[in-house]
Amino acid sequence: MRKIVLLLMLCCCMAASAQQEKTAVYKGFLLEGGNSVYISCMSIPKNAEYNEAAVDVLTRQVGNDGFWRIAERPEDAHFAIVCQVNPHGGKTAIAISSDITACMEKLGSMKCPEDVTEFRKIVWELYKKYITPLQRKIKKNAVPKHTLKIFTVE
Repeated sequence: MRKIVLLLMLCCCMAASAQQEKTAVYKGFLLEGGNSVYISCMSIPKNAEYNEAAVDVLTRQVGNDGFWRIAERPEDAHFAIVCQVNPHGGKTAIAISSDITACMEKLGSMKCPEDVTEFRKIVWELYKKYITPLQRKIKKNAVPKHTLKIFTVE
């Protein structure tokens, strides 16, 4: 029994150490292809239907593109794609952020429809308009200098 407990403690320590190593010693461009992205949504006022729709659309698109890996938890990601929603006539914005560099860059926004089905289309359009071109620029090493600067860890 004592061996099992010690083995479990060792596994937990190793997992915690690996996670700490990932975020503490990572060097390079956080948005690089193959890195991990966490996808989240914040709506004001909090609206679970809009949040779930945005995360679903973005997760599917990132998965289909295959450029980044999807992280299940924010602490497992190099950066995040964040959808900010103000339903009922407000705006829907898409941004990228990083806890490692403590930076956020808003990429763009569109008017937020009141219908969730239409909202899903808007989130998809935001992805195609802002994230897809960013991925192309990363592949061609043509990332804007300000983006490169705020998402690079030295």
